[in-house]
Amino acid sequence: MIKNMKKVSILIICFLVCLYIAYQMFFAHHFTLENLQANSAYLHDWVFNNYIFSVIMYMLLYFVVVASAIPITAPMSMVGGFLFGVWPTVIYSAVAATSGATLSFFLLQSVSKATIEKRYGVRLEKFRSGVKQYGAWYLLILHFMFLLPFFFINILAVVGGVSLWGFVWSTIIGFLPCAFVYAFAGSQMLLVRSFGDIFSWKIILVIVLLVLVVLLPIMINHYVNYKENRR
Repeated sequence: MIKNMKKVSILIICFLVCLYIAYQMFFAHHFTLENLQANSAYLHDWVFNNYIFSVIMYMLLYFVVVASAIPITAPMSMVGGFLFGVWPTVIYSAVAATSGATLSFFLLQSVSKATIEKRYGVRLEKFRSGVKQYGAWYLLILHFMFLLPFFFINILAVVGGVSLWGFVWSTIIGFLPCAFVYAFAGSQMLLVRSFGDIFSWKIILVIVLLVLVVLLPIMINHYVNYKENRR
């Protein structure tokens, strides 16, 4: 059973790698701000006339991107916001991203926790201790920081022994604010000259506040432990 799971995992990983190579060779150069702005009318008309197909293809592509650890979820959410609007994109991308991350989580588990610890244990020791201490809450903080890709967070979840349920709920809740920010940014693409113009101080402030809200339980826990140790 374990051998079969490893074979299946290897085949899936090879398939995802092939998809990534194909994306880089044939599609990546199309996803530029200039191309999207120049073809906005055509793209919106096409999506309107083929809405269900467009949504399915978008979600499938998002699923593959997350499952194969391709670090382009932010541009994907921005493109979604540009094509579908903010809230539809949040829903579509959240479902697809959570499904892709869960598949990645299962694949990493099938590779075996021991293998991951042997390869990444030293470099991930601090993160691993944080996951073990705070569980899924720690993963939530990492999601809200907007810095680490899904694959890296998934590795931490496996090494830290986070349960499947803890992994799923932290992925969903952690992804929603990110999806909203990037989808909103994508909805403004026709009004800017570069991607850097999209992120105003208000959006950055929202990100900082989200991180502080999630950090609050951990800070309270540290304070309680500090008071108890002083007694």
